[in-house]
Amino acid sequence: MKNILLTSLFFLSFCSYAQNTIFDVAREGSLNEAKNLVEENPALVNSVSEKGFSPILLAVYYENEAVAKYLIKAGAKVNIDSAYGTPLMAAVVKGNQELVELILAQNPNVNAVDQNGVNAIIYAVMFEQTEIIKKLLKADVDLNHQDKKGKSALDYAEDSTNEEIKALLLE
Repeated sequence: MKNILLTSLFFLSFCSYAQNTIFDVAREGSLNEAKNLVEENPALVNSVSEKGFSPILLAVYYENEAVAKYLIKAGAKVNIDSAYGTPLMAAVVKGNQELVELILAQNPNVNAVDQNGVNAIIYAVMFEQTEIIKKLLKADVDLNHQDKKGKSALDYAEDSTNEEIKALLLE
């Protein structure tokens, strides 16, 4: 009985370590580390940490581009709900056009919001990501959606000093 209990505890600690490790690898690990973990346990691709982060969200936010691309190819869900936003929002904030394109190719909910009610287009305007704004407009993002402050992407564009963004959204 003692051996069964010890074996069970070892197995559970290994699974817990592996799940924590996928989040560490997503933040700052290598492509090979990510591949090894996912090959051992494919479910890790769409796991969610206790704090509500998915590996793909972390990889994109921490600009671990090789791991982010791999996770997308491995089937990472880009529409996992999180109070902290979506992988698309993270790519927008970081200004990573290539990841924005890869994520858009997965048909994400471009109108998903974070805990502040902010969607990807609002972030694109706030961070003055002109080329990304163009990509989001092609994806039918909702320009009239209002965040918790009651402001839409159009409102943020009006407040902007970036004339190109104003022209894209207000004309």
